[in-house]
Amino acid sequence: MLVKLGQYDTALQYLHNSLAIDSHRVASGQGPCTALQYLHNSLAIRRDIGDKAGMIPALHNMCHIFMQTEKPEEALQHWSQALNLAHDICNAEGIFRVAGTLGRFLAQHGDRRQAAEVLEETLQVGCQAGFPGTDDLAALLAQIQS
Repeated sequence: MLVKLGQYDTALQYLHNSLAIDSHRVASGQGPCTALQYLHNSLAIRRDIGDKAGMIPALHNMCHIFMQTEKPEEALQHWSQALNLAHDICNAEGIFRVAGTLGRFLAQHGDRRQAAEVLEETLQVGCQAGFPGTDDLAALLAQIQS
């Protein structure tokens, strides 16, 4: 919306603020509502300019905030959106990061079958791309499947 209105400086500020958000600041109580607002604004800007790759981390970061604010249903909805986008644009890093976090969440919340499915895909993508962290995922998957 801001881009369409020609408010480029404001749009860039929202994007900059959303990039500065991290889980540590949110977990320490420095404004999950503010963080979500920046991420919502960033997401809207990224949609406006067609930046699907940039939408993935924005949605993924929103998931972390929803989890920290005890809103798992909203987190699941945003994980689904992020994962669908990553698949749509064949973004291996997005698939690996989002699906890995989603798989861990599902495992922690007792959905072993779905967690295993998600983690198998994550592990396959991670191994093919050579991403670090696949050993930890393989160990978690083995634990879930035992």
